Amino acid sequence: MTDSLFEAGSEVAVLAGILKTPDLIHSLDGLRYFMFSSTPYQTLFKEFEDLMEMQLLPDPTLVYNSLESKNLLDVVGGKKMFEIIIEKEVNPEAVPHLAKLVMDSYKARSLLSISAGIKKEALTPSNIDDTISNIKKSLSSLMEVGGGSTTLHLGDLAKNAYEEIVERANNPGIRGHSWGNKHIDKATGGKSPGDLWVIAGRPGMGKTASVINSILEDGKNGVPSLLIEREMRGQELTERLISLDTGIPNTNIRLGLLNTSQLKQVYDSLTKLKTYPIYIDTSYHSSDPYYLESIINKYKNKFGVQIVYLDYLQILAERDDTQTQEIGKLTRMFKLICNDLNLCSVLLSQLNRNVESRENKRPLLSDMRQSGSIEEDADFVIGLYRDEVYNQESKYKNLMEYIILKHRNGPPGTVTVGFNGPTNKIEE
Repeated sequence: MTDSLFEAGSEVAVLAGILKTPDLIHSLDGLRYFMFSSTPYQTLFKEFEDLMEMQLLPDPTLVYNSLESKNLLDVVGGKKMFEIIIEKEVNPEAVPHLAKLVMDSYKARSLLSISAGIKKEALTPSNIDDTISNIKKSLSSLMEVGGGSTTLHLGDLAKNAYEEIVERANNPGIRGHSWGNKHIDKATGGKSPGDLWVIAGRPGMGKTASVINSILEDGKNGVPSLLIEREMRGQELTERLISLDTGIPNTNIRLGLLNTSQLKQVYDSLTKLKTYPIYIDTSYHSSDPYYLESIINKYKNKFGVQIVYLDYLQILAERDDTQTQEIGKLTRMFKLICNDLNLCSVLLSQLNRNVESRENKRPLLSDMRQSGSIEEDADFVIGLYRDEVYNQESKYKNLMEYIILKHRNGPPGTVTVGFNGPTNKIEE
């Protein structure tokens, strides 16, 4: 079977599936008429869209009569073709997958068209930047095509919304994945799909420790997660996970100050850790957000990753006058990825030096570098504070303040948790 025949078969199956089960149209968010490869199929699906805008389901009789009244029946192949499509046997459960194939095929055709449109004469030193910019714009538009474009009436959403609320009432608790700390979970609701988190702090406050604790909790619960890391090697990250898991001070592991019993603990810990769905990418060395997006898509498609961690924002943007703009692109991209791929993203961020000049050094939103774009895109902004970093005689030793600076669906506040310095473990 040729690719074109396979593509046409998928398109016919989608059309037939909708005509047989009109309610399926609600599960095909993102599919648009222009994504079909031929005028007849485009015309038929456009009729589905027109009826949906009038809050009508694409019932076969209604579709047929509407096409006939608009003199479009011949465009879709006439009565005979309409009957052939309706009579096609289709598994309703397969229709959303087939619709995804139609969208992907459209993007593939568009990508080939973009590639074919690159003129050799434009690939000169004087024009190369403009050419790359135009290609990026075309690719960006292509990736945005079909994202949430189906129009739904509130009535269509009400039933599912009620069922989800009832489910929560019957099974109360956090909606998202746990941070491994019940107080943080209660204050935030956990790491939910679609959420963009930003965890900010000055050096030594525990940003990376927060992420490592969270990743270990994900692993224990079987939640696939991806850490995009630029500052540490894979060996260092693994040693931190071992320290958290075993309770052996990280310094002892790094210096090799381990007895026979502790070496056995390390071995047992690694035996367990390697079964967890934890993925670590330390190869990202580009400031191009498209490359970063491709990494996330790869791990999502291949391993079903549900949470993405980034350590950290500022190190991925060039340190020049354009850094603020680059940070804005990254946070916006991550927010779109959260929504499009149903992921939760947790980004670490540095605070600027202004905090050091204040008597009260607890972080504020204004202390965040490029805080405008970050604050706008994030669902949660968390500032970390450990008093003992600034005050050696502090009466708040071994404590970390988890300051909720922004909570899109709830109030700000502070959660105080225990912090074990030798292992970087965040405790109740």
